[in-house]
Amino acid sequence: MWPLKSTIVRSIMQGQWQAAALISKLKPDLGGQMAVELALRTRRSSRPAPIGFCERPHYRENLIVQGHRISVYRWVGRGPRILLSHGWNSSGLRLYPVVEALRKQGYEVIAFDHIGHGGSSGQSASLARFARVIQAMILHYGPFHAAVGHSMGAAGLALARHQCGVALPLVLLAPPADVRGWFSHIAKRLGFSQNTYLRMERFLERREHIDLNSTPPEVTMTEKSAPSLLLIGHKDREVLPEESRRYERGPVRRAEFPDLDHKSLCSDPGALSSMLEFLDGLGRLT
Repeated sequence: MWPLKSTIVRSIMQGQWQAAALISKLKPDLGGQMAVELALRTRRSSRPAPIGFCERPHYRENLIVQGHRISVYRWVGRGPRILLSHGWNSSGLRLYPVVEALRKQGYEVIAFDHIGHGGSSGQSASLARFARVIQAMILHYGPFHAAVGHSMGAAGLALARHQCGVALPLVLLAPPADVRGWFSHIAKRLGFSQNTYLRMERFLERREHIDLNSTPPEVTMTEKSAPSLLLIGHKDREVLPEESRRYERGPVRRAEFPDLDHKSLCSDPGALSSMLEFLDGLGRLT
């Protein structure tokens, strides 16, 4: 049943993208707006997140952020508190190998579902909204010893830390570096003119209340930032290694893994060991 549902959803989405491309030739503003709305739409997996790992969350709570209900998962403990930020079309519980590794090391863990993901409300998301939810989590549940993020969740951590100026060490697993590049890729695939793409960009900035020039790692990662660890898999095809390497700015340590891809980076024993070594060493740095 699940593969059939996935095929139907893809067919519907493809038709909507084609409609946006057609409309853009007649009405660039409307076509660009449709493309942005489609790009920001999230998709929840019909398969339940696995929970037969380490242990079930001790607490499941809701936090209201910008009118959305955010599902929060807490594992209490005696050790330092770690915040987890998942990637696009994922959820907090899907980072279960990371949770398990942290819990075995004695850390207290707080994970959550971003807007439009998992058990949280909403049907769309963006890097800007990822960052705003992270800031709300830091304000409500902090202070944190460090934060761990995967993919868009990692980029959201870097942006949130920069925006609120908190001295929060980060572990960044395969972070994407360029929102503008992603939307440019969409525009090219749809055959948008440069004029339509620029309108698409302006609509995105107005919709999400963000200046795209403020989002790249060349801005969010500085010499004054707290220490960070950057983990990269050479077989990653979702976020290319050269894109993630742009986060190596300021006090950043990088570790690369030749045999890992985008997803296996979150469960590989070697990658998780590098994460724990970095987190355990923060006590000597702070």
